[in-house]
Amino acid sequence: MKAEKYSGKAESKEATMVAVQQALDAFDFEYPVEISIQHYTGVKKYNAVFAIWSRHVTEEFKRKWPKAYGMLDKDGNTFRRMMYQIILGKTQPIKVGKSILEPRQKDWDDLTTNALKYDFLRRVEEWLLDKGVTVPEPPSEYLNDKRKQAA
Repeated sequence: MKAEKYSGKAESKEATMVAVQQALDAFDFEYPVEISIQHYTGVKKYNAVFAIWSRHVTEEFKRKWPKAYGMLDKDGNTFRRMMYQIILGKTQPIKVGKSILEPRQKDWDDLTTNALKYDFLRRVEEWLLDKGVTVPEPPSEYLNDKRKQAA
């Protein structure tokens, strides 16, 4: 392997030692190498939760309503775009000099704080519950914040 960087995540000291050994075994040391190992807590970020939900919901919608949602892609991209449209909407037109920038569809990049991401996922979850669809709840920032809100 002729890579200059190796990064990994490990949950424990033992796992870190294994990761370091794997990194050492992977390099021929012909080039300088930077190895970094981060502590992995198992807690998923907001965007990972939305990706998990999107794939899960796509399967559920296709199973429950094949005629209406049969066109959804298995990766959940169409469902994500649908949620952006339903929940986030579009930006306002912006006047720049003599030009007017047309409104564009808001997306994940517009959610600039964890509070906005939490609110978006909460609204997606409520929308889904209204449709009779529940979503998985892996250990995540969203679940941690949801528990804090309930306390």
